[in-house]
Order: sequence, then structure tokens, then C-alpha cells
Amino acid sequence: MDQARVTVARSVLRNAADNLLVVRGYGHATLVDCDLSGSSTTHPALYAEEGGTIVLRQSHLHDVPRDGAQVFDSAVLEVSCHSGEWRRCT
Repeated sequence: MDQARVTVARSVLRNAADNLLVVRGYGHATLVDCDLSGSSTTHPALYAEEGGTIVLRQSHLHDVPRDGAQVFDSAVLEVSCHSGEWRRCT
């Protein structure tokens, strides 16, 4: 994703072969109320670089065999939950 914008809501993301999500080049991805799991043993589940932004809202990242996220080169990872929803947002 390069200078693009995407929003994914109420979805299940699984990818045992690679990353679940990669954002580069000032791209922006927002995941709302999503269930994420199963990235590869050699790649992080979430990867952002070159000013990219990944926003997780009320989402659940679990069962990843490697790093949950890697963020480089002025990239941003934002994770937020509504109050009282912290158990769902892990």
C-alpha cells in the first residue's frame, strides 16, 4: 500500500504464510472490530514503514508465532479500545 487508505471492519484476517498487513509509503490502514491471527514464523503480523500508519480499534491480535508488529522509518501503530472494552482489545 503506497499513499493509499483502507478501512477494514468486522473481519477476520488470517495468513499463515506471511504478514497479515503491510503498510508503506504514507499509506493508512484502519482495522475496526477485527480478529487477527496466524502470521508466519518469519514475519511479524503487522508491518509498517516509510511513514505508513496502522490503526487498530477494538481489534484482537493473537496467536502470532513471531512479533505482533514491527514499525520503522517514521511509521505509526495506534491501538485503542473504548473504555470497558479492554478485554476484547489485546
